[in-house]
Amino acid sequence: MDASGELEPSSSQSSAGQPPARAPEPVGVFGGSGFYRFLDDVEEVAVDTPYGPPSARIRIGEIEGRRVAFMPRHGDEHQLPAHRVNYRANLWAMADIGVRRLIGPFACGSLTAKLPPGSFVVVDQFVDRTSGREDTFYDGPQTTHVAAADPYCPDLGRVLAQAGDVVNGGTVVVIQGPRFSTRAESRWFADSGFDLVNMTQYPRGLARPRAGALLRGPGLGHRLRRRDARGGGGHCGTGVRCLRRQPR
Repeated sequence: MDASGELEPSSSQSSAGQPPARAPEPVGVFGGSGFYRFLDDVEEVAVDTPYGPPSARIRIGEIEGRRVAFMPRHGDEHQLPAHRVNYRANLWAMADIGVRRLIGPFACGSLTAKLPPGSFVVVDQFVDRTSGREDTFYDGPQTTHVAAADPYCPDLGRVLAQAGDVVNGGTVVVIQGPRFSTRAESRWFADSGFDLVNMTQYPRGLARPRAGALLRGPGLGHRLRRRDARGGGGHCGTGVRCLRRQPR
């Protein structure tokens, strides 16, 4: 980390005077509701961040020879509701250990009959209806505007769309929580053309660590329950995300 608090690549040298070989970047995974354990034979890493403690220690292991870093976003015991998750600390911690691509299952509810229970959705847009969340790494003194027209990573979206039986494309509306939406709100969301409702897709889908990395990516929802004016319904499901190197 440099004097300004930004992450910078290690400049260490080997005994032969050459930079040491860098290990492949790990793939990051944020566990959502009901998803608190993932890897076996893990190394636990505690990361200090300028934004306070992350939700949990990062567990690093391997899946089919690929390094994977896992963190349950709500904490090991689901002690953090969506509006209390320290999204900035979680992202910073992942970036600090080298993650640039991150998959993050998220709980969600369906707002349309086109997405029955069991659907998987690779979302490409979100609508923010949260309030009061810390949602940027750029608090000054230099004013920085963040582009958000296409907030999800198209590369990862294409990969996921080819991985199985998924719906490619969709809009998730993000509510503050911890309460669910009322029938009137759900009807409003559905009439607006939104497909899913969720509590954690913002701000983690947009905040950019000052580390040459940014969090973007598709959301993958499953086990959906219909939320409409008649049935109300409940939140459930799971989804996906991606940390990607920011162009310089």
